Amino acid sequence: MPSLPSTPSRPSTPTPFGPKRLLTRGLMAAALLGGAGAALSAGSAEAATGCGVQISWAAWVGGQDLTCDDKVFSHSSTATLGDLALSTVSANQPLPGDFLFNLDLPTFTTNPFDFTYVASITGSPSVFSAVDLDSNGDNFANPPSILTATYTFADGNSPIVLTSTNGSADIESVIGGPSTITVGNVYNGAGAIDSFENSFQQTSTVPGPLPVLGAGVAFGFSRKLRRRINGARVKA
Repeated sequence: MPSLPSTPSRPSTPTPFGPKRLLTRGLMAAALLGGAGAALSAGSAEAATGCGVQISWAAWVGGQDLTCDDKVFSHSSTATLGDLALSTVSANQPLPGDFLFNLDLPTFTTNPFDFTYVASITGSPSVFSAVDLDSNGDNFANPPSILTATYTFADGNSPIVLTSTNGSADIESVIGGPSTITVGNVYNGAGAIDSFENSFQQTSTVPGPLPVLGAGVAFGFSRKLRRRINGARVKA
């Protein structure tokens, strides 16, 4: 029998839906989704530091806010840098309703500095009720080391000015129930300090004037904790 003429084979055309391509596309999609997830995770980590997490001065000034519970501490401006570029900053909550902004230098400094930040309560009905300033320095320096913190309020209440001299503490109650405070810290460069803290008390109701004695008792525990930690560190 004569053989039938063979039908010329068609050249195979790759299909975009073949198993290999589907697998490749699936892997690419997974990689893209994974990358997006990592980017979101990184962004979230940058956006929220958490209580007790130290970050560098450069990171904070660069836009990474300090966060602790419902508190946010955002850098505003720096008028005099001094040795601040070597420092680390953190936000802490030693007791319920008691929050600290802490700046720590690797060694004692005699260089003046001047910077401002904004402390705010977010996502909470709480308001600020008292503020405190404390520094760690040479108790017998002469001329004395003087750190001044000025607390300014958007509602028009008079600013509060606190002073820490050779490591002393200063306390004042806050009236009017603000949820945002602008804080300016100025160090005169005399004596020597290696760390300081601005402390904030908050309450869920708008407070009246809080007796200084009461505010001092409430802030005392966190101050003792900070000095105990600093006492265990070796400074140059």
